[in-house]
Amino acid sequence: MLLTFPALFHLGGQALGSPHGDGMKHIWTVWWIRQELLGEYRFPFGTELLNYPVGMELYPIEPLNGLFVTVFGLVGLVASANLAALVNLTLVGFVGALFGRELSKDDWGGLATGTLLQGSAFAAFTIHVGVGELQHFWWLPLGAWAWMRLRRLLGWKEAVLLGLSLAGATLSCFYHGFFLALTVAVLSLCTLWLGRRTPALLARYAVAAGLGLALIVPVMRAFASSYAASDAPTVGLSEWVLGDHGQPITDPELARLEVTDLVVPARDERATTNPQVLGYGGGRYLGILALGLLLAGVVRDPKRGLPWLAAAIVGVLFATGSFWTVDGVTVGADTGTRIRLPFFYLNRLLAYVGEGINFPVRFLAITVLSIGASAALLTRSLTKGRPLVFGLAVLCVLDVAVNQLDPRPAARFELESFPELEALAAEDAPVVDLTIAFRPDSYARRASLSAQTLHEQPIQAVPLERIEYFATEGTDLVGSLALVQALSAAADRNTPVVLDGVDATADLTTLYDAGFRKLMVLGTGDDRRLPPTVCATLDELAGPPSIDGLAVRVWDIPAP
Repeated sequence: MLLTFPALFHLGGQALGSPHGDGMKHIWTVWWIRQELLGEYRFPFGTELLNYPVGMELYPIEPLNGLFVTVFGLVGLVASANLAALVNLTLVGFVGALFGRELSKDDWGGLATGTLLQGSAFAAFTIHVGVGELQHFWWLPLGAWAWMRLRRLLGWKEAVLLGLSLAGATLSCFYHGFFLALTVAVLSLCTLWLGRRTPALLARYAVAAGLGLALIVPVMRAFASSYAASDAPTVGLSEWVLGDHGQPITDPELARLEVTDLVVPARDERATTNPQVLGYGGGRYLGILALGLLLAGVVRDPKRGLPWLAAAIVGVLFATGSFWTVDGVTVGADTGTRIRLPFFYLNRLLAYVGEGINFPVRFLAITVLSIGASAALLTRSLTKGRPLVFGLAVLCVLDVAVNQLDPRPAARFELESFPELEALAAEDAPVVDLTIAFRPDSYARRASLSAQTLHEQPIQAVPLERIEYFATEGTDLVGSLALVQALSAAADRNTPVVLDGVDATADLTTLYDAGFRKLMVLGTGDDRRLPPTVCATLDELAGPPSIDGLAVRVWDIPAP
C-alpha cells in the first residue's frame, strides 16, 4: 500500500499506471477475458469482438493474468485490475522473502531479499507501465527458489517443480519465462560440478528442461499462426544471426539501458513532456547502495555469490540492447559504425525461432533478483548484526523511491467516459468505430478500447498496438469504402465532407450486409470534440443519432 499510495483510495475509479503506458490495452484484455469466461463460459482463444466480421485468433496478451484477475470478477473492471496489481506486488515481496530465506537460512535474510525485490525500480516499473503480465515478477524468485532446492536436495520432485516454474513463467509472461531460463542457465553453468553427484544433477536438469518445453511448445505452436511473420527467414540459423539480411531492429533507443542509468538519479526527468519517457523510461535505477550490497555479499561468500554476480552482469549486459547508446543516441549511427552488443545477436536468434524482444532494459529483472540473492548471502555470512542487512535493504528502497524516474505518489489514469454507450450492451449490434478508422493513433486507441468495455459490441478494428498487424480484414473492409475515406479526410482537416462521386447508400449497404448495425464517432484528445462536419453528414445519411452525448454519437445503419 505504501509503494502504490494512494491507489487504495482510488481503487475503483483510477487505474494504477501511467496514462502514457500500456495500461488501457491491458485493462481491455482483462475485460475481454472476463467477458469470455464469466459471460460465455469459454477460454478466450479467439474473438469476434475485434476484426469484425472475420474475428481473429488471439492468444491473450496476458492469459494467466487475465485468469488471475477473473477471481475479482464481482468488482468493477478498474478495481479488479488494481487489486491484481496490489496482489502481484505483494507476491513479489512474499515469494522474494521465501527465496531469500532459502538462500540465507534466516528470516532476516528473507526480509531483506523480499524488501529489495518488492521495492525495486523494476517492480515499480511493472506497475507504472500498466502491463499486468509484467507484474508477475514473482515468477523469478519462485523459479530461483525451485532451482536452489533442486541443487541442494537432488530430488525428482524438485526437478518437476523447476520445470513447472519455467513453464508457468513463460506462459504468464514471455519476458519472465526467458529471464528465468537465462538465470537458471547461468547459475547452473557456474555451479555445474557437484563431484560424484554431477550425473544425477544433470539428469534432473534434463527432466526440468524437458517438462518445461513439453508444456510450453504446444501452446506456442497453437498460436504461432496468430503472430506469424510475413517475411520468415530463408537462410540458415548461423547465417541469419551473423549475416545481414535486412533483419529489423526491434529495440528503439529508449528501450535500451545506458549504464549510467543504474546509479544516476532520474528524478529531474519526471518534468519531461515526452510521453514515451514518461510511460516507458523507468525501471533502470538500482542505486550505489544496492550495488554495494551485491558486491558485499559476493565478498563475504564468494563461492555462493559469484554465480549471482555473473547473473547480475548478464542482466546488465543484455539490458543495454542492440547498440551502445549514450544520452539517448546510438553511438556511431551517423557514420554507420554502430557498436553491436550481445543483445543484437540474441535478438536475431529469438527472431529466427519466434519473435524478437523489443524492450531489453527489462533484463534488469535478473540483476534485481541477483541483488536480493546477494543480500541474503550477506545475511548468511554474519553471525551478528543480521538485522542490519534488512535495514540496508530498506534504505535501498527509499533511495529507489526518491531517485527513480517513476514518480511518487504512484501514477494513475482514468478510462475514457462514455456512459451513454452502456445502453448498447443489451443489443446485438456490431459497431463501425469510425474514430479508429479516422485516426488510429494512441488517443483513438484509448477511446476505442474504453468505449468497447461499455458498449460490448464487436468492432472492425484491432486497436491494440502491434497486434493490429495480424488481423486487418475488418479495418480493410471499412477503410476501403469511399464514404469512410471522405469522412476521414474531413475529420482530419476539420473541413466539410466532400461526397462527389461517392455512392453513400451502396457503402452503407455493404456495411449492413457485413453484419454491422451501428456507426459510432467518439470525441478524442483533451477537448474530446466531435468532428462537426462528419456528424452533420451522417445525420443526413443515416438520420438522427440514436445516441447523442457530449463526446459520443451513434447512428443506426439503415437497412437496405
